[in-house]
Amino acid sequence: MKIKPKSTGGSVGLTKNSADDELDLLVLIGKALEDNPDLPESLIEDILRALAEAKAGQLTDYEFLLPGQ
Repeated sequence: MKIKPKSTGGSVGLTKNSADDELDLLVLIGKALEDNPDLPESLIEDILRALAEAKAGQLTDYEFLLPGQ
């Protein structure tokens, strides 16, 4: 499943594939909410989007700095 980054508004450029992807995401969010009722929906959505981005290879490197560097 490919999840697109959150749009900034409107449905401009919405294609059938992206609409299907969004529907798939909503189903996953619903299942996760049922399994984890104590977690907010926004957290579950962010986690699922991040996992999809990682799976698609859309990661960026992060450089950890130690104190004194």
